[in-house]
Amino acid sequence: MGLSLEDLPKTLDELCDYIVKYADSIAVREKIDGKWGSYWLTELPVKLALKHAMRFIKEGRVPVIILKEEGE
Repeated sequence: MGLSLEDLPKTLDELCDYIVKYADSIAVREKIDGKWGSYWLTELPVKLALKHAMRFIKEGRVPVIILKEEGE
């Protein structure tokens, strides 16, 4: 599943598609039920996940994808 530099998004539309496609592999830090932790975007409530996605988009940052082993 590795990505090369050529595969990384270059436009805003590509960045949005990238975030949606890999949301289950993008980890973010968030406070849930009073505890800080790392969560996949897909584990967060929709509004919270959108907040993180919008931050990536606003800053023009490509989020890191965490590669998972088979069965995870």
